[in-house]
This record gives sequence, structure tokens and C-alpha cells, in this order.
Amino acid sequence: MEPHPHRFHQVGVPQRPGDRLEYFELVLREMTAHIGRPPPEVRGYLQTKPKQSERTWRVVCTVRGRQVAPVCGDIEFEVMDRSWEDGLLRVMQITIARLAEDFAARLQDTPFRYIGRRDDQGRMTLGESAPRVRPLPQPHRVPASAHSASDGQHPCAL
Repeated sequence: MEPHPHRFHQVGVPQRPGDRLEYFELVLREMTAHIGRPPPEVRGYLQTKPKQSERTWRVVCTVRGRQVAPVCGDIEFEVMDRSWEDGLLRVMQITIARLAEDFAARLQDTPFRYIGRRDDQGRMTLGESAPRVRPLPQPHRVPASAHSASDGQHPCAL
């Protein structure tokens, strides 16, 4: 039987009123909604500190499966880390990468298609090119010599 968790977090739900959601949390919430799963649940278990390691938190992220047809099982990821916060961020990163890999076909029409691309050896691949963003136009700069007009007026004044 699993011990009771010391910490619990539902992805996409602020801990306290007024809290901002982290980037990975927003991405994970949107990704699971797109593939038709409920928001993931993250549980943290405080471990007795082993002598060889400083990792004292076991953090488990569970993405629940569908309960109606087509039925599918839960997906679970686990990490060990020094603190609850570090483990929470790391398990969310791993969950995003694995969901992007496992549900690549469903995520083709979304911005998530660029996350977690790997070849058969496990190395990162670029795949198709990501959309390019146009650089912002440079502001128009007036040379310093234009500000010293002989008539004393600003050169841009009418």
C-alpha cells in the first residue's frame, strides 16, 4: 500500500488564490486537454535521506486514463529530487516530453508537435522546421546631429 503523500498538486490549479502558473504547468495542462485526458496529479513523498544521496523527495506524476470508450490506462512518471519544487518541475518536464512522443500523431496540428522529437537512438532531432518569427522592425533613429538644428526647433516638430 502506498503511503499518504506529503505534498499534492493538481496541474493547472493554483496553490493559493492569486498564484501564477509556471510555464511547464500551462503547457502540460493544455497538452493533456488536447489529448483528452484530465489534468495530471502530482504527489510528493518525503523519503528518509540515504547516506549516498541528497535526493529526499520522490515525486510522482499521474495522467489519468479515460474511463469511457475507448478506455485507456493511467500514465505515471516518477523522479527523485532534493526538494519538492525541483521534483515538481522535473516531473512536469519529463511528462511533457513523453506525452509529446507517445501522442505525436494527435499533436500534429498543434504547437506541441515540436516538443520531444528524438530519433531511434534517443538523440534530439529537429524534424520539420519550426515556424519562423519575423524579427521586430528596428525603431527609426534620428542622428544626433539632427537635434542641433540652427533654428532651435526639434526636427520632428511641424
